[in-house]
Amino acid sequence: MVAGKNKIIGKLKNFKRYYTAMSIDTKINILDKMLDLTMKRINDHMKKQNHVSKHIIFSDDIASKIILKKLSAIDERIMCNIFGKSISSPEIVNPSMYLKKHFRNIWGTFEYTISNSDIEESEKFLSDSKFGTPGSILSQYYNIFKKISEKKYIQHIIICDFSKELFGGCDYHKNKNAEVYENIIKNSIPSYIETIDSLATYFGLTVWFPYLGVDVLREIENFTMDQLFHDGVGEYPIRRIAKDINVPGEIKIEEKEVINLVC
Repeated sequence: MVAGKNKIIGKLKNFKRYYTAMSIDTKINILDKMLDLTMKRINDHMKKQNHVSKHIIFSDDIASKIILKKLSAIDERIMCNIFGKSISSPEIVNPSMYLKKHFRNIWGTFEYTISNSDIEESEKFLSDSKFGTPGSILSQYYNIFKKISEKKYIQHIIICDFSKELFGGCDYHKNKNAEVYENIIKNSIPSYIETIDSLATYFGLTVWFPYLGVDVLREIENFTMDQLFHDGVGEYPIRRIAKDINVPGEIKIEEKEVINLVC
């Protein structure tokens, strides 16, 4: 299941943009604190459930690095689950060594490869089931959940997705298309969450999405399109947070080309 699914979907469907007069620096500051609060709540909940180690799906994007940095500051045993082709940075030759060097409290890593036969299996499963129309995103979740569920002791996982869609990493942000942006938030993401919830439940997993925390979503409502895609830079709020908390790797906050990652 997706932890807090009903609250997340309710907040997404009632998303309202308030455009408060606070400066962009103040908004980013508050957003950073809400991410801290969200990670503390996730960590506290897992501790109450007696989950000794925390499992996070890690790729070398900024969103993953921020959440791992925040989690590693408050917890002692973190397992990073890394899937083939999710690590593309040339400096990350050995993901396990890289993570232990740059982040505190990394207990270990699992590295998985998703083969062509895995993809074919997931496409067939999704075609024959109630879970939704086959596609690259749902196929990816199917394979992630299937591989992780084979480790019988893993029940809770943290996934750092939906940052680009929310924080300015898509073409509709670059083009200042508020109508598309709100449609993605109110309709597309809730639809994916419903399907992901069913897939996670099928594999006996509980999934946490820090970037969909209700407090985080409430802060996103304060950002204008110009602040999300700011001075030619996509995902500007997230990039600023990453730079402020010193995540490893080059964090560009000057003008760059945005990547089209529309849902």
